[in-house]
Amino acid sequence: MTREKYYIDFPNLQISQLEVKENHGLVIHANQSEIDILSRKFDALQSDQVMTMFRANTPIMLYHNSDSEDDFKVTIREALEMIYDLGDEKTRDFIDETGALKGRPIDKEESYPQTRPHSEE
Repeated sequence: MTREKYYIDFPNLQISQLEVKENHGLVIHANQSEIDILSRKFDALQSDQVMTMFRANTPIMLYHNSDSEDDFKVTIREALEMIYDLGDEKTRDFIDETGALKGRPIDKEESYPQTRPHSEE
């Protein structure tokens, strides 16, 4: 299968072949099979987020005993590893800089690389 260019909107867990401002500059090159796998990981993350939110609003469910919290951490790491492996140099550099795969919390979306060039002053 041939690889195509895709843009990742990680905060919103979306994959697109169209570059828009919300893509945050994360680019991968993947075939359809790899996109299907990444898409399923994003679906699992959304499901885990819902379960984690439910757990957070249920006082008797302790977070350190939460399967959904563990599932979320594993799935987010797998998705980031896949994006890193399929990503272009700028994407890999960004993931390295954030330290997201080294156990550091993921930065807020404001820290994502800019997709538009800065105007020269």
